[in-house]
Amino acid sequence: MKSYDFFLGVDGGGTKTFAVVYSGTGECLGTGRADSADVLNRPRKKVIENLRDAVDRALEAAGITREQLTFSCFGMPVFGDIPEFDPEIKQLVEKIIPERVKVVNDVRLALEGAHPLGAGVILLAGTGAMLMAKNRQGEVFKIDGWGEHAGDMGSGYYIGKRALQTVFKMYDGRISKRTPLFEMIKEYARVSDLREILLYCKGDNSRTYIASLSKVVCEASKAGDEVATAILDEALRELLITLNTVKQKIREIPIPVAVAGGIFNCEYIYKRFRDYVDKTEDFYIKTSTLPPHVGAIILAAKEVYSEERLFEFLRNIKASE
Repeated sequence: MKSYDFFLGVDGGGTKTFAVVYSGTGECLGTGRADSADVLNRPRKKVIENLRDAVDRALEAAGITREQLTFSCFGMPVFGDIPEFDPEIKQLVEKIIPERVKVVNDVRLALEGAHPLGAGVILLAGTGAMLMAKNRQGEVFKIDGWGEHAGDMGSGYYIGKRALQTVFKMYDGRISKRTPLFEMIKEYARVSDLREILLYCKGDNSRTYIASLSKVVCEASKAGDEVATAILDEALRELLITLNTVKQKIREIPIPVAVAGGIFNCEYIYKRFRDYVDKTEDFYIKTSTLPPHVGAIILAAKEVYSEERLFEFLRNIKASE
């Protein structure tokens, strides 16, 4: 394998941008970090600046120029979700890397990292929630991920919002008994009057803040709060609906499933999710083999390498990780 091939992968997430440069021998040569590249929540000028900063740092660390890149892949938030934004996002990327570049949704990178050479599913449940899958023909499918107002079922935001609705019912008497969840939410928010928490539920950071309450729900459930447990059960049902819907898209059973996101750090949800998967013949759990930024590198390499060469490239990456 020729060592003078160089690939750039960029994970332009909603909270940070991470760029990497790999050689054709599968060696990571340089990395670069910058702020978010989310076009829905950052000014366009700032998105370009963050992308350029991350890429420049990775290239500088690798000791190469843009002109030496064999191919690049950028994973960008909302790309492919809202068609009218796609041309604009692609133009933003091409201001950084004008040619030999592929743009995909940022979750596509996680999917490729989890299942680089075959069919599979990645189920993400963090602040938001969605599933992305690909079949053996390389066709990609997305289920949910439509944002907190239209979807993200079973996400941290979903759990946090249900928790808020529940404790406010306890506050005004629609639920007659106040369970430990009520005081735990107040303690987390550091408020003496529950109504004060409403100040944190508006504005730019409200989505993240509401989603963070999911951790309180998990702790309350662990402490025996039945109301909190019921909220988690509801979220789990939604995640399983999303998971089972993919059987309409992928016919090769059993389907390997990788999971990611903070909600699966909740012991109650992960244990029951895993129990469900273990009992069904339709799915099996697969640990994500490579991180999303390496998924970007693999997608870039797929544009120029044969299947045999790609297999060797991937083997070298795994050996170096």
